[in-house]
Amino acid sequence: MRVMRVMRVMKVMKVTRMMKVMRAMRVTRMMKVTKVKKVMRVMRVTKVMRVTRMMKVTKVMRVMKVMKVTRVMKVMRVMKVMRVMRVMKVTRMMKVMRVMKVMKVMKVMKVMRVMKVMKVMRMMKVMKVMRVMKVMKVMKVMKVMRMMKVMKVMKVMRLKTAGHEVRGLDFSEHESLQTDSPPPPPHYYVLMRSDDDDDDDDDDDDDEDCP
Repeated sequence: MRVMRVMRVMKVMKVTRMMKVMRAMRVTRMMKVTKVKKVMRVMRVTKVMRVTRMMKVTKVMRVMKVMKVTRVMKVMRVMKVMRVMRVMKVTRMMKVMRVMKVMKVMKVMKVMRVMKVMKVMRMMKVMKVMRVMKVMKVMKVMKVMRMMKVMKVMKVMRLKTAGHEVRGLDFSEHESLQTDSPPPPPHYYVLMRSDDDDDDDDDDDDDEDCP
């Protein structure tokens, strides 16, 4: 009896354990199913999100394409404007260069004119200096000639006075001149005396020149 009771108890326990296991398995299966459903739901949601994202991306790409087109057009317009501006700048630069060239030519002409004027002035100055030097030379020559004339006049006057003194002497009284030959003419002694006077005059002039 006791053995039968024990067996019954064990059977009940086994049944209950089996039921417990089955319940656990069922619960796990349910959980698994719910998990799969949840995963599917999540996948669906992600798929929707992915589709919407793709649509969004395509929209963004379309917008970007439009923006790119507009940017290209803008860039082309800007390039055209820049090209026009560059052409205008080049023409302006050419005009400026032409003006600078003209100014340079004018400056060169002005410098040449100034140099020519300076050269002419220098030439005039040189000519003036030469004229002054010529005048000074002429004056010097005139002064020298005047001095020579004065000296000549003085010499002539001295010679005249010396001639009078010599002519006043009597040469017949000198013993040195008592010879058989006739005495020389008086002007010989005058010339001799004039040479001596010239030497004396030169000495006097030198003395007068010395301080």
